[in-house]
Amino acid sequence: MTRTRSVSARTAAFAVVMTTAVCAGAQTAVDSFDPGANFKVTTLAMQSDGRIVVGGSFSTLGGGGTGTAVRGNIGRLNGDGTIDVGFFPGADNEVDSIVLQPDGRLLVGGYFTLLGGGGGAGNPGVNPRSRIGRLNADGTIDGTFNPGANGAVHVITLRRTGRFSSAARSRRSPAPHATRSVASTPTARSTRRSIPARPDRSGT
Repeated sequence: MTRTRSVSARTAAFAVVMTTAVCAGAQTAVDSFDPGANFKVTTLAMQSDGRIVVGGSFSTLGGGGTGTAVRGNIGRLNGDGTIDVGFFPGADNEVDSIVLQPDGRLLVGGYFTLLGGGGGAGNPGVNPRSRIGRLNADGTIDGTFNPGANGAVHVITLRRTGRFSSAARSRRSPAPHATRSVASTPTARSTRRSIPARPDRSGT
């Protein structure tokens, strides 16, 4: 009986040591990933190569702390958290939804009216896109896709059929950029629409 208790005690002690070691290792791995952004991140999309497309309401991203690389509300991180220097599409307002299509293109929704093209002090985007648009895998705008929405697009869901659903919130007058009051206003209403996302369709 004494020997059984001794073995059980040793087994329990070993389990505690191993659990502590695993947790410590996991903590170290988490701590090494510190890209940073200077304001809120609202959506992430993981690509098959391990890179991460990031959307939100920020002007700097990557480099640690609050971010050091200028990115207008959308950017891409490498798997180790460093900034992807070749990807800077830009949007002039908050990006709330990013969905990766099987062909590598990215459906993007949010509050923006300009998307893609980068450049400028804040990489604001240069192509007119009313709250929804699509980017090629390299971050350039997909010129064939411009469905438009009259309110912020918060959710995009890709379907197996090649179509997608988008949930937008509209109101009688646009909400100020700083307050983001669209979601709470009594006059707002939610609309949902199914739009083709196949490569040969234009978003009509």
